[in-house]
Amino acid sequence: MKIFRTEFEVYFEDISPSGKIHLEKLAEWMSMARERYFRTTCSNHLEFIEGPVQMFTSNLSITINGTSRWADAIEVSLTSSNIKKISFEITADFKNKRTGEIIASGTQKVVFINTNSHKFTDIPEDLKNNVIQYLR
Repeated sequence: MKIFRTEFEVYFEDISPSGKIHLEKLAEWMSMARERYFRTTCSNHLEFIEGPVQMFTSNLSITINGTSRWADAIEVSLTSSNIKKISFEITADFKNKRTGEIIASGTQKVVFINTNSHKFTDIPEDLKNNVIQYLR
């Protein structure tokens, strides 16, 4: 199993006084990590973006387990699971690199739709072959 990793830095606006990273920031980082994953691992990602098959998030959940402080580096590790015909899930673990603690975990289900027919459609084969490599 491969794991895709990327990093983000905590800014003052990202955390509460108690050190919890705001939920909306974690959701943003999760989506940004997903985009970095596709840009880095899918050589034809621009063709996918310009075609009629589009990906959208149908479900997102995040559990916050720990704290951080300003200027901490947060490593986001992505894997995939529950690969189906028209969807798959992306799991993200948010690790504080200073403490080594997993401060949050999330799951994002993405689904594919054909914008011409307005119907659900299969995961593009190139993308599916790539996602399988990161299967948890």
